Amino acid sequence: MNKKVLMAVLALAVVLLATPVMAKPGAEKNNDKFLSFVWHSENGIQTNLEGYPIYNPPGSTDSDARVIFVEATWQLKPEKNNYIQIGGESPIAIGAAGYEGHLYVQTTVFSSTYRESNYRTYERIMWDDNYVEIMCNERATLDTTLKPPFSASGTFVGHGLIDGQKVQLTGIREARQLPPRTLQLECIGTIRFLGIAP
Repeated sequence: MNKKVLMAVLALAVVLLATPVMAKPGAEKNNDKFLSFVWHSENGIQTNLEGYPIYNPPGSTDSDARVIFVEATWQLKPEKNNYIQIGGESPIAIGAAGYEGHLYVQTTVFSSTYRESNYRTYERIMWDDNYVEIMCNERATLDTTLKPPFSASGTFVGHGLIDGQKVQLTGIREARQLPPRTLQLECIGTIRFLGIAP
């Protein structure tokens, strides 16, 4: 290799190694296009649209065992604490009229005290002239021998339009039961602003 070419390659390598990395994994945002995102809701109402059970599934030994498939809507209670928060801005309250939710749930009941569920959730959250749509996959367990008896976790992706800009969302979803009888659902992740929509 030509000595001048070798020296140029080595000089470039030194410059690249000395350049600081700007993106910080785990930081609240890596640049002005990424912000933290929270969707928080409490004690929604499930209304089943369609569902059917399969009793005594293969391999079951408990007389209570069954598999249940349900399609349902999910609605917010207007008096509860439901909000979106983007970055460090103040939370934006979301009322029942600003929300649409749809669920597909498969629940396996193993016994009278224990069951597992797989949820696919579709949500549309609206305020002013803005909206985000979120799709979530989560797994839940209900064990009445534990306190709290219910917990769930999963992931979500989404998109929407905020202040005229297209946005994309990703993150994790957590559900937990708080005493005395509050079911708290949270999507926590990042929102990416993609620019003005055409």
